[in-house]
Amino acid sequence: IICVCWITGTLVGFLPLLGWNAGFKKTDEKCIFVEVMDYNYLVFLYFATIIFPAFLIAAFYAHIYRVVIQQ
Repeated sequence: IICVCWITGTLVGFLPLLGWNAGFKKTDEKCIFVEVMDYNYLVFLYFATIIFPAFLIAAFYAHIYRVVIQQ
């Protein structure tokens, strides 16, 4: 499980380096994270690293709770 977490985190972290970014505009003099990162990537990152794991953890705890109540 630990290796899967490291591999998944590494792959998600490298996605912007592999082309999933907003690109670079030579005319801009400032660097704003939202302008550098592609909005679709930020939405994917939010759901893949926060929402999905939260639902998964809640489902596992609900299952554990049901098993404990039945015993």
